[in-house]
Amino acid sequence: MDRTWLKRRCEAFLSKKRNSSTLSVQDLAVSVYEILVSPRKDSEIESELFDLLGFESFELIQELLKKRNSFLDMISQISSVIIATPPPKKEKAVLYFEEKKKKKKKLLIFLNLIRNHLLNFMDQELP
Repeated sequence: MDRTWLKRRCEAFLSKKRNSSTLSVQDLAVSVYEILVSPRKDSEIESELFDLLGFESFELIQELLKKRNSFLDMISQISSVIIATPPPKKEKAVLYFEEKKKKKKKLLIFLNLIRNHLLNFMDQELP
């Protein structure tokens, strides 16, 4: 999912809503992003998107759900590179699990950086 695409879709959504929404483009984009990257089932995500965007946004919600899979695939590839380590030998099991914890912590920091980057990007003007 391209952040520019997400921001433009949120802008288009809000322009249709006119003054009936109190959310800014950035707030809406971040909310949609957080819903899409959550580990919940597609049906739960769809329900949350309907709550956020309304039933009249059916086509947008379907489009977001389709884009979600490619975005999650990208995050999965990044996290597998960060977490991947060879299986431990019996005598190194304790060190292995400590290393695994460190890598998971690094992954959480990395995902938080991605989220912060998206927030910062949403503050910028589009060309």
